[in-house]
Amino acid sequence: MIDKTKNNAGKLPTDVTLRADLSMSAHNFADEEFAKSLLYKTASTLAVISRDIDLTKLDGLTISHDYDKSLVELDRGYQTNHVLTATKDVAIGVAMTPCVMRNGKVLSHMVFNAPYIFGILEEEGQETEAFNTSLHLLVHESAHVEVTASFDDVFPGWLLQHKHSDVVDNLRWQFILASWEEYMVCRICGNIGYDPLDGYAETFISVLASTKANCIEAIKSYRIHSNVDEVICSVYGHLCNLLKYASYFLGALHGIGREMNEFPELQSALSNSVYNDDFDDLSMALEDLMERYADWPDMKKFEDLGDVVEAMAEREGIFAQRLDDDQLYIDIPYKQETMPD
Repeated sequence: MIDKTKNNAGKLPTDVTLRADLSMSAHNFADEEFAKSLLYKTASTLAVISRDIDLTKLDGLTISHDYDKSLVELDRGYQTNHVLTATKDVAIGVAMTPCVMRNGKVLSHMVFNAPYIFGILEEEGQETEAFNTSLHLLVHESAHVEVTASFDDVFPGWLLQHKHSDVVDNLRWQFILASWEEYMVCRICGNIGYDPLDGYAETFISVLASTKANCIEAIKSYRIHSNVDEVICSVYGHLCNLLKYASYFLGALHGIGREMNEFPELQSALSNSVYNDDFDDLSMALEDLMERYADWPDMKKFEDLGDVVEAMAEREGIFAQRLDDDQLYIDIPYKQETMPD
C-alpha cells in the first residue's frame, strides 16, 4: 500500500473510520445464519482496512447472489437514467462501489457478487487463494470509497450534480473519473492479497488488439445510419475502454513498484499499435494527478486527462469544435479506411 502522506496527499487514518451504523444487507441467501456470518466477517475486515483507507464516506454494503438485480435495485438517492450494470466483456465485474446521495451528501455503497467474497470467511493465517482474492476485492472497493471522497472533498457539489455542456464533455468526464479512480485505487491496493498485474496486462493486451478496428467499424456504420451521437458514443466508448484498462495496469504497476520491462508481450503489443504515445501520455497525466492527490488547486489536471482521449478520437476521425454560442459542431471527415465496403 502506498504512503498517501507523500506529495501533499493528506493524512492516513490511524483509527477505525468505518461507521458503527453501517447499512448492511444480504440478498437471495438460502441460509440466513450463513448470510449473517458473511456480513459480520466482511464488516470486521472492512473495519481493519479502514485504519489505512478512509471509509468515513461508506454508506453501506450489499452482498448478493443476484448481483445484476441488486445493482439495478440499489437505492441511489437521486434521479438518474443510468442503469448500473456489471462489466461483461474481456473482464467480468464482480463488485462495484457506485456513488449514492444521502441527505444531500455524496457517499459510496459497495455491492458484491456473493461467491467472490466467500473467501473472507477462511482463516487469515491460511492465506488460501480464495481468501486472498476476497481480501484484495475488499481492499479495492474500499479504495474506491476513499478516492471518490477525496474528489468530492476538494470539489464539493460536483459529483452527481454537475451538468455537462455537451455529449463530448459528458464522455470526457465519464472517462476522466473512471480512469483516475481505477488508477489510484489500483495504486493504493498494490498486491494486497495477490498481485493482479499479470491479469491486468492480459486484459489490456486483449482490448488493445481490437480497439482500432472497432473504431473504424463504428465510423463505417455512421456513414450509413448518420446518427452523430451514436458514432461519438461508440468511438469514445472503445477508446475510453482501452484507456481504462491501461489505467488499471498502470496503477498496479506504480503501486507495486514493478517495471514495464517485466511485461515484454505488452510492450511489443503497444509498440506495434497506434496507441503507444497515448499510453505514455495517459501515464504522465495520471502521475501528475497523483502528485497532488486530494490537494488539487483546480480541475486542470483532470481536463488534461480528458485531452488524451479527445486527441485519440480526433486521430480516429471525430473532431469536436466548440462554437461561440455554446453549440458543439462535430466533423467526421471522409477517409478511405472509414468508408463502407
